[in-house]
Amino acid sequence: LMSTGTLRPLEAGMDEAQGTTKGILDDTELVGLELDTPTDEYVERVRAAYTVWHRVRAPEIVPLAIEKRFDQQINGVRCVGIIDLIDIGSGVKTVVDLKITKRKKSEREARNSLQLAMYANVTNTPHVGFDAVVAKASGSEVHPVRAILTAGDLAWAGTLVRNVAESINKGVFPLSSPEEWWCTERFCSFWKECRGKGC
Repeated sequence: LMSTGTLRPLEAGMDEAQGTTKGILDDTELVGLELDTPTDEYVERVRAAYTVWHRVRAPEIVPLAIEKRFDQQINGVRCVGIIDLIDIGSGVKTVVDLKITKRKKSEREARNSLQLAMYANVTNTPHVGFDAVVAKASGSEVHPVRAILTAGDLAWAGTLVRNVAESINKGVFPLSSPEEWWCTERFCSFWKECRGKGC
């Protein structure tokens, strides 16, 4: 879309899904139940999510950047990452992260997202949001959610980044909240050394 101005056909994404998904899986350390999930199942999930995203969300996008890499200082800390999308389709420059989830995202989640606040900091863009592809048994749905971050929100993110970096430099690695999805045996490769110690 960025190079031609035209959204490519859905079929092109469908054809690439198997090779792209397999490549990602080959480069990913799978844990827990993921180890027993067949590659074909992942491919079908990707195709279902891409189909609804292509139909509902993609036609609205006017991309300024996709998969934009950054290597910048946030509050004196070097931060490296990749921003999924910087979009101006709504008429306002907006930093967007694509999520595949089991439930809708809220404006509160977007406003409190450290990830989006970091992206806002490095792009000087207060308008942020998620494009959430919600996977349901009845079929996938797309739910965009947007938020406008304040100077206070950006300062909070900078403070948090600085505090975590200082702790890590001292050899103190902050633990995740047990409410987070990655703080589970399925998704954390350190589970047995932490919450899964059985003590």
